[in-house]
Amino acid sequence: MFFFVVILLFVAYQLVYDNGLNRQIKTGGLAAIHLHYPLLAAILSISTFIHLWLTQELDPRWFAAAITLALAVYYFSLIGYLRAYPTNKIDIGFKRWFYLGFSLMIFGVYSFMTAAMPLPFMLGLTAYLLANTLYLWQFILHPNDPLYNESDQ
Repeated sequence: MFFFVVILLFVAYQLVYDNGLNRQIKTGGLAAIHLHYPLLAAILSISTFIHLWLTQELDPRWFAAAITLALAVYYFSLIGYLRAYPTNKIDIGFKRWFYLGFSLMIFGVYSFMTAAMPLPFMLGLTAYLLANTLYLWQFILHPNDPLYNESDQ
């Protein structure tokens, strides 16, 4: 499950990179460079926190707070990346930010409740990452795609 969690983090990043960024913008790319710092720091922190937690080197309460904070940095950096280089088809309005923030709060509560139990926590983390990746794909990156909105035609 640890490997699957890391894969899901990279899948969400790859979806944003392939489907959400406008590569035709004539800028220096300074925002992209600087937004990679928190993205990579969050991915590395999440994997390190999980590894240390599974080897019982971290207090479960501290781990729950740290993993929730690292996920917040990760997802809001992804949205920042989309806002810096948006394509016309993406939707990154308030309701998308609200969903990510609210789901993160729910996950934070879940992580505090299950941080002492590795299997339920890892299952919940995997489900959370999978749900957010699917949300990112369907509602942020392809909200107006005719393939997904056939009833509108």
